[in-house]
Amino acid sequence: MAYDFFLSYPRAVESPVLTAFIEDLHDLVRYLRGFGKDARVGFLDATDLTRGADWPADLRDALQTAKTIIPIYCPAYFMGGFCEKELRIFNQRQEAYRDATQVMPHIVKPIPWIVPFTVPADLAHLQYQVGGSDAIEAQGMFQVLKNKARYRARYNDFMRDLALDIKNTADAHVVPPLNDFPALTDDEPSDAGEEGVESGPDHVRFVYIAPRQEEAQGMQRALNFYSRLRCGWKPFDPDVTRGIGPFAQAIAGEYDFSSDELVFSPNLADDIRNAETRGNLVVILVDGWSARIDGYRGTLAVLDERRYFNTGIVVPWNLGDGETMTNFDALSKTIRRVLRRWSSEGNPVHYNDQIRSPEDFKKHLADALTRLKADVLINIPTDHAPGKKPVIDATQGAGA
Repeated sequence: MAYDFFLSYPRAVESPVLTAFIEDLHDLVRYLRGFGKDARVGFLDATDLTRGADWPADLRDALQTAKTIIPIYCPAYFMGGFCEKELRIFNQRQEAYRDATQVMPHIVKPIPWIVPFTVPADLAHLQYQVGGSDAIEAQGMFQVLKNKARYRARYNDFMRDLALDIKNTADAHVVPPLNDFPALTDDEPSDAGEEGVESGPDHVRFVYIAPRQEEAQGMQRALNFYSRLRCGWKPFDPDVTRGIGPFAQAIAGEYDFSSDELVFSPNLADDIRNAETRGNLVVILVDGWSARIDGYRGTLAVLDERRYFNTGIVVPWNLGDGETMTNFDALSKTIRRVLRRWSSEGNPVHYNDQIRSPEDFKKHLADALTRLKADVLINIPTDHAPGKKPVIDATQGAGA
């Protein structure tokens, strides 16, 4: 039997709050079906996919046959990674069904989890709302669940309507699998330019300066901290096993900042100046080992000649890694020498190389974003207003 729904979420938002939401939704759909407690009506994508692999068989089957998808919209969802690929597969399935039948099945039913977030332009039509959930639109489901006692009636109404809509959609349409199922590629996401980037100090652009796995070969023996993407670097492994990209974006989202990646390049200094002109914040996350690689060291040296009101540099250390511990003094001296001006300024908002745990990182990032935003508002004349939240169409009553 095909699943009634496929739940898609980035690892960045894993929490007891998300677990409670999933369990509530699964039970409600199961009750509507009249199934026993052991029946499974939803597929939970809990697969830790790795770059260079292909879709596992059970995940591929669920992507092709599940009757609806429930994507958990948040900043980390739209990093061009696996979650967005899952969403696109369901969108392709429903568009193929529409072309064949002239009926849009509305099988995509997003949940605004952490707001604000930015949906890619070609997916902007995939919004969802059921009645009476203005608190969910304004705050995101995460905050509603954190304050469940206050919003209990609205939450219960939303979940009842969502579960009923999933069942009704699943009963009304049999959306076939794709004829040409896309491969799970491992391309580095390219910088989309400035067109899709929100203006204003409520948007932060993260830069990841860390070697890719192949670049770290020969320099370090343990390569499990690195990925084929810079944002996949894991400076807190094993305490945090996901990449620094989704981890940082999830923290930013908790404090109402939207975010994206400013892709590292030799033009980084100019790109940051452009972001400053737009009123955006920039946070540069640097692996201490990167200063031993010519391309990274040279770009950091150019960056050290500039000053920005909107930018902070963070150097996290994984002291649980034996190689880093052994080389810590030398690495620390090298990165401080390359970033001599930034590191000697004495302002931890603009340069902090004392981050040694996930807790240190969360605390510092929350404080740095707040203070950088204040610096931008004071020092950069701009009429950029904070970006608008995505519009969720209350007239649809189902995924559009």
